[in-house]
Amino acid sequence: FSPTEARNPLRPEVIESIFYMHRLTHNPKYRIWAMQIAKNINAHLRLPTGFSGTANVNYLPTPLEDQQESFFLAETLKYLFLIFADDDFLPLDKFVINTEAHPLGV
Repeated sequence: FSPTEARNPLRPEVIESIFYMHRLTHNPKYRIWAMQIAKNINAHLRLPTGFSGTANVNYLPTPLEDQQESFFLAETLKYLFLIFADDDFLPLDKFVINTEAHPLGV
């Protein structure tokens, strides 16, 4: 991983981090950030049949890769949903979320 990498395959790690920061702090800025990300994904990476990663986030219109990775649906969108869900929907004192974003009861 390089912070200068311009490619975005719609991986979940940033959204996952925002989810945990929001759950821990309840700072509204994390929901604002998540909404901005969701709106930009929808505005720039949406296709008639789904969503596409981009080869370079530094350009608009962004060059699309014409491929939707399975982790986008399974993880990225799940964490976006959870950021806006009430804490009692998936309480972190009763569930742990594994690396594939599956909740497991504890």
